Amino acid sequence: MKEVRIALVLFGGVSLAVYMNGIVTELWRVLQASRHLRMRPADSRSPELSETASVYGDLLRALDNHPKTETLRVVVDTVAGTSAGGLNAVALSKAIVEGGDFSVLNKVWIELADIHQLKAEVAGAPWPVRALTWLGYQYLSVTGVKLPKVLNFRRAIWPWLRDVIYQLLRRKRPIPPFDSRDFTLMIAAAYASMEATGDRVALLPSRSQFNLFMTQTDLFGWPQHLKLDEDLHSEPQVERAHAQVMTLHSAACPGTTTRPVLSGAPILVFASRTTAGFPLVFQPINFKQIAAYLKECGFESPTDAQADDVNTLLPDYQAAGLNADSAWMVDGGVLDNKPFANVIKAIATNPADRQVYRRLLYVEPDPETMLAKPPVEAPGMWHGVRQVWQLLRHEPIAADLRMVEQYNTKVAKILAARDVNYPLAMAAARQSNAWPDFKKTPPTIDQLMSWRAASNMAANLQAPGYAGYLTLKLQAAANIFVHIICRSLQLPENCQHAQLVRNIVEAWIERRQSARQTSSLSETTASADDIKMLRAFDIPFRLRRLFALVDTANKIYDTEVKHRSRIDAFKRQLAVLISELESLKLNNREITADIHKVFGGAHPESVSYIHAAFRKDKAGFLNRHDHIIGCVYNDLSSIFTSKSENINHRLMGAISAVNMADVTTAFVTFPFLDLVTFPLMELAGIDNLIPVKTMWVSPCDATSLSTDASRLKCRQLDGFYGFFSRSAREHDLLWGRLDGAERLITLIINAAATPAMVSTELEALQKDFTRRAHVAILQEEKARPGTLIGDDISALEKILQRR
Repeated sequence: MKEVRIALVLFGGVSLAVYMNGIVTELWRVLQASRHLRMRPADSRSPELSETASVYGDLLRALDNHPKTETLRVVVDTVAGTSAGGLNAVALSKAIVEGGDFSVLNKVWIELADIHQLKAEVAGAPWPVRALTWLGYQYLSVTGVKLPKVLNFRRAIWPWLRDVIYQLLRRKRPIPPFDSRDFTLMIAAAYASMEATGDRVALLPSRSQFNLFMTQTDLFGWPQHLKLDEDLHSEPQVERAHAQVMTLHSAACPGTTTRPVLSGAPILVFASRTTAGFPLVFQPINFKQIAAYLKECGFESPTDAQADDVNTLLPDYQAAGLNADSAWMVDGGVLDNKPFANVIKAIATNPADRQVYRRLLYVEPDPETMLAKPPVEAPGMWHGVRQVWQLLRHEPIAADLRMVEQYNTKVAKILAARDVNYPLAMAAARQSNAWPDFKKTPPTIDQLMSWRAASNMAANLQAPGYAGYLTLKLQAAANIFVHIICRSLQLPENCQHAQLVRNIVEAWIERRQSARQTSSLSETTASADDIKMLRAFDIPFRLRRLFALVDTANKIYDTEVKHRSRIDAFKRQLAVLISELESLKLNNREITADIHKVFGGAHPESVSYIHAAFRKDKAGFLNRHDHIIGCVYNDLSSIFTSKSENINHRLMGAISAVNMADVTTAFVTFPFLDLVTFPLMELAGIDNLIPVKTMWVSPCDATSLSTDASRLKCRQLDGFYGFFSRSAREHDLLWGRLDGAERLITLIINAAATPAMVSTELEALQKDFTRRAHVAILQEEKARPGTLIGDDISALEKILQRR
């Protein structure tokens, strides 16, 4: 079985988030169908699947039975969101991890995302103002002057708009036009309803990891340490940072009694409300105020532990002596409206137990398809203001896509260098005692342990670049040691305290290994201290080796079709080992007390004191704390060496059990190839050699029912129109579902297709199931209570009937 792994990015877009919601609805339906078909062997048309999800189930079953396609499982393991798109991102994440009912959000967008539900109660303007504006409005209406659309399509909101404008001009502290409290409670109610109506079965395979990234903008910011030359600056220098990213991580375990949880409801409400707090429309908000709203209205109130979780999820504040729950947040799209970077890093490291077809999928509801010519005359002030607003609203993504392209280019170059050196690595392994005797099958664990030691030794002795390679490995191991200490202190990577910890540890390691002269760096043998550090903390090497074995297993799928189940079992074991190695870096509270004795707590006063003491007398500082640092190092070395050897032993068992020559060869030759690839990966800043391919969903490329790229109604009024018109929201939700179905079916069929499948077969399969999905979607939307777009649906049904 092949796996389609999707990482989803949802932008801001004001009321265009309704279109995004339609697309995400179809992705959720696909995940439901995949889960039902792959994790519950039963008929995919059982009552618990909607008609649309049943179409996707039929598609997956058709791919199972087609002679030129492969069996597929669809997984979403990474989601990033910001602004209004962030609401869809959190809801989908909750549905994936906790089995919540995502369709609840359809109702929220259609029925509750309306100006009458969101508007704040504003004191009325004085009667002279009301009279004058009424007369002016009537005069303009009678004379036929073209009024702004917001005044034409909903006269009932005109008095409210008048009062909002008046109080904005006259009050010293005007009230934002939308009600922050009601919006917060609307989000809380939606998540509570999702949990109550969902089936509580995760949409993730066993042992899969899940990451959610949400952007926020801190209105006042926090101090961030600047890495400047200390010899030229007497005091640490800082600047205020405002862009923030909250990361929620979870692992689902279907079939167990432990129910996976993305996070507590107050944390999810906080993440959603802060990322979608459009400035000037909603009031800035912090976690304390959200907690007060929830408690006041009877929702789940945040516990003390959840309040601490906010500081853990946003560690920059604690490192600066601040509390994250007091930070005033506004819309995450202000500074980062299209969050790609974290997603790219996450999808390259998430383990999988199947052959994987990876895609980075993002939604662009209002793409800029036409290049407008600049005016001949100089633009006026208001024209310039409007253009600046358009620049802010349409944040370009070309740079982000170039970053993905550059990442893929680096990966391709490193893989090319590895492949060229593969014959040399094979020859070097054959000349050593590391080459296994393939006549004895399967290899025993003792043989594999022996081959591993011989292979490592041979690589060390025969490679002229080993000294530099060893230096890089030691630096990577030292970084892991520093990372563990910083995690124990709950320090973000780039804060002043973390940099201080790094400086102290590096100085301590350098002094500890001072007996090793500079000239010895040209030698090919590692010292006893080097070996101790590598055995304990060279987790990056072990992860690279596991990923190399995953890559080998992926390559032999095509040549060993009859042994796919055995390869899948092997990859499942590798995924478990990868997850365990990654988790080693997260929690090591056994040595937290000793760490605090040397490096202090997270409070900035302790940081300043330790920084001054270390800078004034490094040798004296190290002498005073040498014993405690040594105890921390030895304790962690013992813990990590024991756990790493256990993982190594289980890896040997997995290799022995799979009993495939290609896997054993990859294991034995890996040290020789790593001599070439690791320095290149380190230089390029790449942790895993997995290419990332991108795909977007927009009205431009979903054209089976319409070629009008501007067909969305919510795009009017710069994206705010949807809040004033239910029919516009219904219209765009419908098109989101239709476009999402078309693009997802294309993605699934292309992922399943083999080289033997010709384009005409692909097109026929895609056309058939796209039509079936569209028919099911129109029927579901037609049955929506109180729908206002019956005529639009009927027109689309007639188009489908003619095909």
